[in-house]
Amino acid sequence: MQPTETSPVGLKLTKQQDPFQYIITAVAKGTKADLAGLKVNDWLIKIENTDIRTAEFSEVSRDIRDLLTN
Repeated sequence: MQPTETSPVGLKLTKQQDPFQYIITAVAKGTKADLAGLKVNDWLIKIENTDIRTAEFSEVSRDIRDLLTN
């Protein structure tokens, strides 16, 4: 697993290698992530119809931050 990262939108994300997926490991109550309906243990495999399973962790974090701050 790669390191987790806390983003300004109120979630922690971890990338797993087997199977390739991103898992939300924490969501702060009342944040944009919470208001968007993201939950702990949600699997992320696509962002806006783009498969993210093989994408770099930093790229996925940036895409989530961009979506939830705009």
